[in-house]
Amino acid sequence: MSDRQHIESIIRDYFAAHTAAAIDALELSGNVELHGPMLPEPLHGEVAVREYLQEIAPFISTTEILEIVIDRNSAAVRALTHSINGIELEGGYFFRIYQGQISRIRNLFDTRVLMAGGR
Repeated sequence: MSDRQHIESIIRDYFAAHTAAAIDALELSGNVELHGPMLPEPLHGEVAVREYLQEIAPFISTTEILEIVIDRNSAAVRALTHSINGIELEGGYFFRIYQGQISRIRNLFDTRVLMAGGR
């Protein structure tokens, strides 16, 4: 498997992880950072990021990857997340991969869609 294929596989696994077991299997570095519009400050460390993902996973029905652009060890993803209560949220996700593991995640989306209860 090429580096590009491996990075794409890691990212697809990230978006498919909606159960605790799948989240535990994600390839996260020990010092991974997660930045997002619903977080008051970035999360640091594998434990904190896994805990956060396990907290939000029950509210996500599916995530559809609309576009992936990979450049060396970085990737940009445009994705559409469907919540269990019918909210659709399109956002941008930016990943840094280091030594085969996710070392940084930054997600951006319009929080007004969540606050308004959908489109």
